[in-house]
Amino acid sequence: MRILIVDDNKEFLNLLETMLRNNGYEVVPATNGVEALEKLYIEHIDLIISDILMPKMDGFQLCIKVKADKKMKDIPLVFYTSVYTDEEDEAFALKVGADKFIRKPLEMDNFMNIIRDLCKDANKIKVGSSKHIVEDDKQTLKLYNELLVNKLEQKMLYIEKEITERKRVEKALRESEDKLRTISNSANNAIIMIDNEGKITFWNEAAEKVFKYSSKETVGRNLYEFVVPERMHKNFLNGFKRFQDTGQGPYIGKTVELMAVKKGGTEFPIEHSVSAVKIKGKWIALGIIRDITERKQSEEKLRVSYKMASLGRLTAGIFHEVLNPVNIISSHVQLLLMEAEKGSKTEEDLKSIQEEIGRIVKISDGLLRFARKGEYTTEEAEVNSLLEKVLSIIEPDMKLENVKIIRRFEEGLPKIMANSDELRQVFLNLITNARDAMPDDGTLTISTQRIQKEGNSFISIRFMDTGCGIAKESLDRVFDPFFTTKGEGKGVGLGMSTSYGIIENHDGTMSVESEEGKGATFIIDLPVKT
Repeated sequence: MRILIVDDNKEFLNLLETMLRNNGYEVVPATNGVEALEKLYIEHIDLIISDILMPKMDGFQLCIKVKADKKMKDIPLVFYTSVYTDEEDEAFALKVGADKFIRKPLEMDNFMNIIRDLCKDANKIKVGSSKHIVEDDKQTLKLYNELLVNKLEQKMLYIEKEITERKRVEKALRESEDKLRTISNSANNAIIMIDNEGKITFWNEAAEKVFKYSSKETVGRNLYEFVVPERMHKNFLNGFKRFQDTGQGPYIGKTVELMAVKKGGTEFPIEHSVSAVKIKGKWIALGIIRDITERKQSEEKLRVSYKMASLGRLTAGIFHEVLNPVNIISSHVQLLLMEAEKGSKTEEDLKSIQEEIGRIVKISDGLLRFARKGEYTTEEAEVNSLLEKVLSIIEPDMKLENVKIIRRFEEGLPKIMANSDELRQVFLNLITNARDAMPDDGTLTISTQRIQKEGNSFISIRFMDTGCGIAKESLDRVFDPFFTTKGEGKGVGLGMSTSYGIIENHDGTMSVESEEGKGATFIIDLPVKT
């Protein structure tokens, strides 16, 4: 049994062909009425299964021509349609000679049962005669035209509804996108999205503020070019390759602290949360990033403060225990020196002991300052004036050592409440350290200015030298007690920690910026109190 199947939907045509062949039928496919007629003229066909809505020639026209042809009029024809499904469609189909009218979709078993019955009873089926159709040709054409107009009206209504619905969906989508964009742009955290190739597809306003790059500069380019430190490029690319294939990685679904790079090459700490989303079979990454520079600074300040407080408590407990026996030793040494022969080895040894006792006392005095937090009086003080008093003492010696001092003092600075003696000690310590960092020659620039931090006024004082700088691994220890980069015998490492404690007692902050070989800048910010 050879069956001609006619349908412009190639996917459905292939499906129907496979189903019929699996049931033992020979199949001849065609994609429209014109092609079907061509095959009917040259091939033997026992049954026709046709769709109705097709290009070039539809199913109704095909049926009319088949039933009007003396050689083909007895071939059973079945309509199998999903568009022409009304009762009037079925009535017209039977009127023009169709033997069966089947609406899509239909269960495969039911469909095959109908086909088997048609094949068995092929010789018994009463088909519409061509004579009847020819006699009613005008009426048939009228009905056909009415059906086409009706279907066209239905199609137009459907298209109109579809357009209306599409506009509604597009409007809702635009509103949703606008809301998402507004939310993401009002977020305090940077929100970045990258595609499966690592290219940036979304970069919100907070990301612009955090990394100093605009979205125009970043979207469409690889993430690691902007925010990943160069030393971490290899690890990033290796980890991203795994993410591309699996959506997994060491940071996916976690909140971690990392170092990032902003425009200009400055590294800074971030808190990073990454999620993986699969869209159209490909993994993309969504990252939420927070700049934690201030938090890290606060944590460091708290760490140093805790260390200072611990040292202060320790000092208060042992101060008298240490100095009492030292004083007794010092007294006995002085008595022995009175009896020692001038220029003798004994006198030399006793004087050496005296020097070491002096060293012990100096260290103890430095430590004692930590135990006396808050035990100082304050008065109105002018920062520029205090700096000038210190410079008047030390500047002549620095000129002899070829160290140039540049003053950049802002005029008219407000007075602050401070202990002048302690601030002079801090300034003297910083200037002396700068001098020691420039043993051959160099420049020390001291600047003052009024600044605003979190709505409050501060006097910012900077000591910027052109000396040897501080190694990166030593920066975190600069304010630690007993830490020094000077050679043995040139310092005990209490100057910076003492200075830090004094500034902290004034409710100020002290920090350092430096690169080895590029000098150092110490920054003091003191609050303006009225």
